Amino acid sequence: MKALSVKNPWAWLIVKGYKDVENRTRRTSYRGRILIHISKQFDWTIRCYPSLNGYALEFDACNAHDLSQAIIGEVTIVDCVEGYKSKWAEPNCWNWVLSDPVLYAEPILNIKGRLGLWEYSKEIKQ
Repeated sequence: MKALSVKNPWAWLIVKGYKDVENRTRRTSYRGRILIHISKQFDWTIRCYPSLNGYALEFDACNAHDLSQAIIGEVTIVDCVEGYKSKWAEPNCWNWVLSDPVLYAEPILNIKGRLGLWEYSKEIKQ
């Protein structure tokens, strides 16, 4: 199954169903289910988004900031456009439109990520 590495807290926001767009410099023609992998680095620019305070409280309550290099769920890529109408869509980049998020009860740990879409082939237990 295809996988996408995303820095936390964005990965967590995606699988929780809050973030419906992933912003990338490259477009994708892929449509379908993908795994969401938390990359090794945490994106501390989240402090620049005061509107995320409510999400940050839930994020902290789950201790999700302690998790990295893990597959935590899956989502469907349904489109890839520029200028998508979502509060998460950033201008001047490709907006990968996401739907049907699933957060796994148990993450798949110790998985090294890669750039772009990559293939994960081991068994997944939801």
